Amino acid sequence: MLLRNHIIERFERADVEPDPERKRRQLTFVVIGGGLVGVELFGELTAFADRIAPLYKRVNRDEVRFVLLQAGERIMPEIDPALADYGARVLGQRRGAQIRTHVPVRAIEPGKVQLPDETIEAETIILAAGVVPNPVVAALPVEKDKRGHIVVDGTMRCPNRPEVWAIGDCASIPAPDGKPYPNLAQHALREAKVLARNIAGVLNDEPPKTFVFNTLGMMGSLGHNRAFGQLLGIRVRGMLAWFVRRSYYLMQMPGWSRRLRIVIDWTFALLFRPDVVKISLDSEAASILRETADERVVAKPLEQESHRTGAAGGNRQLASGRSV
Repeated sequence: MLLRNHIIERFERADVEPDPERKRRQLTFVVIGGGLVGVELFGELTAFADRIAPLYKRVNRDEVRFVLLQAGERIMPEIDPALADYGARVLGQRRGAQIRTHVPVRAIEPGKVQLPDETIEAETIILAAGVVPNPVVAALPVEKDKRGHIVVDGTMRCPNRPEVWAIGDCASIPAPDGKPYPNLAQHALREAKVLARNIAGVLNDEPPKTFVFNTLGMMGSLGHNRAFGQLLGIRVRGMLAWFVRRSYYLMQMPGWSRRLRIVIDWTFALLFRPDVVKISLDSEAASILRETADERVVAKPLEQESHRTGAAGGNRQLASGRSV
């Protein structure tokens, strides 16, 4: 929602901006990181711009520029190369879209992205360069890989510190072929169950079991009712993949009433143009601030009461307890 509001605001400002250079910066969107998350975001951004640009009379769609920067040799290195090539072809045909590989980012400054041989000026810079382990992991005296993940064996146990176990984004867990498992939710959920059984087994002097799991599949959206996926070894792409992906996520929603509301929302989104009214995100923050202020107001009289209780230690403790 925050990003959606930000994009609408950029179009609003560009619609009344007389300076062509400032207008160009407002209509330039840079996504750093060509993994699955970055590509999905890039695809949805281009599709969103296609739908709202006609609503702004002084914004030409050809003025809107999208740049996807990937340091590696191809986008989406975590998925099948054929599907990654399909995604690159689809996104590369979008108006104003640039996909640039072998381009590492040297620095990010306010309104600027520093590349080895040029600087891109943009008011929207999105970092989608991957997941790093929890900062607590960095301080642990255990072996780590080049990205900071704890190196563990197939049972998710640290070889040189057997009292340390790690899973998910904090661990580099080897698959049977020797390559580490990807940091995906479908893996982490199953890792947790095996790890729990392993720890319980070790406490009962039982040998731990190796984690083995074959990926069920991966799916991604490209916007404009296009998607890609690999499900149980079968590649799907285009509108069929888009339909399968939406159906899968719809069934993950709890409760049929919630699913029905989502289907209605999706149907309206297909039939009508998008709403470009920004959604206020200040109400929740304001509510938290009011609650904090109320707690301080209540706490202050209680603290004053605790001082007025004099030498009665029990009363002071009681007043302080109510204050806390």
